[in-house]
Order: sequence, then C-alpha cells, then structure tokens
Amino acid sequence: MCFVDSNRDMFLTLVHKPEVHKISNMVDSFCWNDENDMLSAIADSKHITWFYPNAIYVDRDLMQKSKQIRECLDVGKLAHMSSFTGTLCTVRRLDGGLATL
Repeated sequence: MCFVDSNRDMFLTLVHKPEVHKISNMVDSFCWNDENDMLSAIADSKHITWFYPNAIYVDRDLMQKSKQIRECLDVGKLAHMSSFTGTLCTVRRLDGGLATL
C-alpha cells in the first residue's frame, strides 16, 4: 500500500505489517501499474518509476537501484497521474491538458 501525507511525502507499507517506509518527498501524484507491481510518481518536477518497490523490504539500497528518474518540466506543478498502463503514464496537467510519459 502506498500513500501521500499532508506534507506531500510518499510512504510504502505492507497491509499486514505496520512498518512504514518513506520513499519520496514533494509528491504531486502517484499511480500503480495496472499489469504488475511497478509504481510511478510525479515528484518535484521529476517522473520517478520504481520497477520493484517491494525491494525496500529486502534492502533499501536495492530499491534505489531499481528506480528510474527523468526530468519532466513540461508537466508543471500539481499534475495528476491518471493512468499507468504498460510502459506509458498519462498525466493531466493543471491546465487540463494530457501528457504521456
């Protein structure tokens, strides 16, 4: 399970364990992949994708190596990630336009 708190910090936890791990900060939006366990987020004008977020329960350094960070300055602030299908993320910008990452 993943959630964002009021400070825009993103946390990852298992449903049956009360162990909470902070994985990112300044998160605008996030979305799980509809086909597998990949997680994607828009944070601080960056598009971050975790290919295997459950690696944090094995080794935190391993999770850092299984993520990709790309600049996405064209999306802007307060973007909403509407879908993450296959390898494509669809993001709705604040002005209502759609961007595909």
